Amino acid sequence: MTNRHERRANNKKNRSSLGKAKLRCLACNSVSRSMNKEHYWPEWLIEYANIGNSKVYWLGKNIKPGAATIPLCIECNSAFGTQLEGPMKSIFDDLDSGKGLSDKEAELTIRWLWKFEGISWSINHISHPTLRYSEKWTLIDRVLGKSFGDYRDDFCLAVGVAKKNDEGFSEWPVGLDSGIAIQNSVFVSGVFYKFAIMSLDAQFKHLVPKEFQLIQLKKTPTMEKEYFPDAQFDTIRNAVKITQAASIKLCLSHELISSISDTSNQRTKLLGFEPKRIELP
Repeated sequence: MTNRHERRANNKKNRSSLGKAKLRCLACNSVSRSMNKEHYWPEWLIEYANIGNSKVYWLGKNIKPGAATIPLCIECNSAFGTQLEGPMKSIFDDLDSGKGLSDKEAELTIRWLWKFEGISWSINHISHPTLRYSEKWTLIDRVLGKSFGDYRDDFCLAVGVAKKNDEGFSEWPVGLDSGIAIQNSVFVSGVFYKFAIMSLDAQFKHLVPKEFQLIQLKKTPTMEKEYFPDAQFDTIRNAVKITQAASIKLCLSHELISSISDTSNQRTKLLGFEPKRIELP
């Protein structure tokens, strides 16, 4: 375990590297493109959770959530906004009003979680500019491209809903509970506003707590609303605790299968379960 002096040095190094990274888009790895800033926490989510004036820990500093940004090229930033963040706000609107979730929207939510994980991984390794997010895809290809292949129905989304916020709080939690994995890039979990959400390989769905509704993706996407998660968590604090506890076992299970070096298994390779996750050019 690192001491506080080492953590401060690492955070300072990462902040410096993040500034230098303005020359390369973290999503597509392109250089010499026009760059701008992507909010790590989407502005619509900050508003939803009422955390605009709160402070978050970001690279060793306590800052407002809206100030946590990363360098992306204009093209990637625009693609994430129109193809992911815009639709995700509508998904949250519908979940919040009880209108439910479609199979296609469940897939989009998994991709949204993968974006958080990918950006977190990139920031965590920002001081190593030769490392890449994946052997198979750039971040934007993984999140918005054909990364499900023929194994779409091997993925699950788990959604839990809290009945109310904790007494005396107006802000809602927003954050990842799965951390940054070493090899697995499929399992991601977090609590965002009143919703606890997980993406996972379907073979581990038995490890998901009963408070979550499990949605296993179909072979072919459908658009009708057919999933209506009930509020099974009494408070948001309970949702966070249960999500965190379940995430430990789920993350370890995904990491374990990631260590299987069966290069002939095409499904394993597609899911990102390869022993060598990081590409060294």
